[in-house]
Amino acid sequence: MPRSASPRQIESFLLDHLRDHPRLRYRELVRATVDARRGSERTAARALAGLVELGEVVQLADASYAMAGSSEAPFPVVLERQWLELWGSVQADGSYWSNLSSTSRVVQGRLEFAPIVVPGGALCHTWWSSHPHRIRQVSPDESDSGLPMEVMEYREPLTARNRDWVRHTFEIGFPPVLRMWDGAPGHEADETRGVDARYESARFLEPSQPRPGVSYRFSPDAHFRMRLLFPPGYPFGEASLQVQVGGSGSRSDAAEVARIEALGRDPQSPEGLRRIGSTLSLSVPHPRLDRSYRVRWRLPSRAAYLRWLSSSLHAPGGRTPEAG
Repeated sequence: MPRSASPRQIESFLLDHLRDHPRLRYRELVRATVDARRGSERTAARALAGLVELGEVVQLADASYAMAGSSEAPFPVVLERQWLELWGSVQADGSYWSNLSSTSRVVQGRLEFAPIVVPGGALCHTWWSSHPHRIRQVSPDESDSGLPMEVMEYREPLTARNRDWVRHTFEIGFPPVLRMWDGAPGHEADETRGVDARYESARFLEPSQPRPGVSYRFSPDAHFRMRLLFPPGYPFGEASLQVQVGGSGSRSDAAEVARIEALGRDPQSPEGLRRIGSTLSLSVPHPRLDRSYRVRWRLPSRAAYLRWLSSSLHAPGGRTPEAG
C-alpha cells in the first residue's frame, strides 16, 4: 500500500487495528500505521484525533485507545432524534395496526446494527430504513434474551461523519387488544397506576437509553405526533392526555401536561391534543425523553357500541362480532 493513502483509508486501518488490538497507546497506533505503510506519523496522528472527535474512538483513563461501544470502552453511541410519528388504526373488533416513523442521525460513535424487538402476540411486522441494510434472523441461542429476534444490519455503519438524517419505519399489526365498550373484558380500574376501566388508551415512550451502549437525545427542532384513527362513527367519548415520567405506574408530569394543553387551546395552532371526526391527533413540539405520552378516550356503553356496530359495515365479512 503506498504511503499516500487517503485519510479515510488511514481511519479504516486504525479502526480495524483497534478492533483486533484494543487498548493500544498513541505511540503504538501511530507506529502500526507507519509500519503498515498507510501514512506518515503526522497523518496517522491527525486521523486518530479525528476519530476521537467523532466519538468513534475513545481514550481511556490509562491513555490507551479503544473503539467506542466495545467491551473495553462501553461509552454510548448517541443518536439525535428529530421526528417521531405514530399512526394507529383501530378496527371495530379492537384489533390494531400501527406505523412508527422516525428520523435520526448518529452524533457520537458508530452504529452498525439495530435489534428489532417485536412485542408478543403481534400478527405481522415489517421494517424499513433509508440507509442500505439487510435483516438477519437471530436464533434463541444467539439472542441475549433467549428469544428469537431480528437484527437490521447496516451495510455501512452510521457515524457522526455523515450528518444526513436517516429514516426508519416500523409497522406492526395486533389481534383484538383494545376494549371497544365500557365493561368489555380487559384491565380493571387501578387508580394507583392511572388506569380507569371506563377508558381505553394508547401511549408512546421514547427512552433516553433504548439499549446498553446506545443513548438518545432530541434535536432542538424535535417533534412528536400521534394519530389514532377510529372507524367512522365509532361513538367514543371525551379524550384526554396523561404524561408520566417513565412507564405505567410512575408519577405524572403535570408541567408537561399543562404545556401541551395550553398549545391545544390555541385555535390557530395544530399542536396539542385535538379531535377531528373519528381521529384523535396529538402533536408535541420539543417532546421530552423518558416520558410516556398517553392518549385516553372514554369508551361507549355496550348498547351504544352494538347499535353503532349493527348499523355499520365494519364487521369482518359483514357479520357482527361477538360482544360479550
